[in-house]
Amino acid sequence: MSEKKILLLSTFILSLIWVILVKTHELPSSFSIDVRNQFTVGSQSAPIHMILFEEFACPVCRDLHKEVLPKIEKEYVEKNLVKLTIIPLAFLDDSITACTLTLCIQKVAPLALKAFYDFTAQLPYEDLISFSFRDFVSAFIENDKNLPAPQILKNLREISFTDEIEKNLELATKIYPGDIHVPIVLINGKLIKDASFKSISKAIHEAL
Repeated sequence: MSEKKILLLSTFILSLIWVILVKTHELPSSFSIDVRNQFTVGSQSAPIHMILFEEFACPVCRDLHKEVLPKIEKEYVEKNLVKLTIIPLAFLDDSITACTLTLCIQKVAPLALKAFYDFTAQLPYEDLISFSFRDFVSAFIENDKNLPAPQILKNLREISFTDEIEKNLELATKIYPGDIHVPIVLINGKLIKDASFKSISKAIHEAL
């Protein structure tokens, strides 16, 4: 066999191997995520289930929560078309405090949790990474006097939320086994890679 033919055959074989590798590493078309005990708002009978994984220290997540989520809530959640589950992540050191406090509030005062998510998204990044648990609670109860601050701080002293943080991380790695890309948005199990209002809205209408 001539050197040219060998080169062509080698190129073809390498290309074939590359295609096989790409295909075998493609993400599944849909994901099944266990959202029991996760924070969910909206009608339980809504035809669309949106799952959102957020990392508190991720600027894209913060922008989505401030700019996109209010539109989703107004257009779809409030009209009983979408139920929304938010799963907090903390794989960046700067977000561990906020994530831990979120899980604690979910146990103690679940009705206040959405307001706390909104509060953290509006915080300057410097406050997010520097606040202690007590700082967070003190700043938040200025807006919500009904928050049971003593009970929350007591639970933070007595309960470890490490297992719950790790469990949420395991859920995220089902979608991204390697490096996790956040925010993660699922519409009825389908991954929406462009977390813009336009893309999410399109996926919702396609699923209706």
